[in-house]
Amino acid sequence: MKWMILLNPKEYAKVCRCSLELATKRWSYFENLYRKHLEAVCPTCNATSGNLCFVDNDKIDENNIVYIRCGNCKETFNCKDIRLRDWRAGTGLLDQVLDVIKYGDSSVMGFAYDDLSEEEWFQFVTDSTNKLYNDDL
Repeated sequence: MKWMILLNPKEYAKVCRCSLELATKRWSYFENLYRKHLEAVCPTCNATSGNLCFVDNDKIDENNIVYIRCGNCKETFNCKDIRLRDWRAGTGLLDQVLDVIKYGDSSVMGFAYDDLSEEEWFQFVTDSTNKLYNDDL
């Protein structure tokens, strides 16, 4: 799923229909995660993050369905490898708020922006923002 990369918190607040304060917190979180993803390197050869990808490598076992492979040195890493935590965390970026706005009832949350009152929307955005900072990746 593609997600929108917003250029600044003001634009984010407008699109997400939330306060600038909440927008700034959300935007900062995703911006930081994406930056860390881009800065990650292969633990073996120091190739840039663009060389890393998920593969099943025909090594599927009960603990790992996919692995991470470096296209440069061809080394394969366990997805739980702490050295690739930042890269892994930034690969599946999903902003629940943007997802609800863009996909409505088809969003991962299963509801549309219009399904909620203004107060419910504010609570959803607030709860979602708090969860970003409280969940471990």
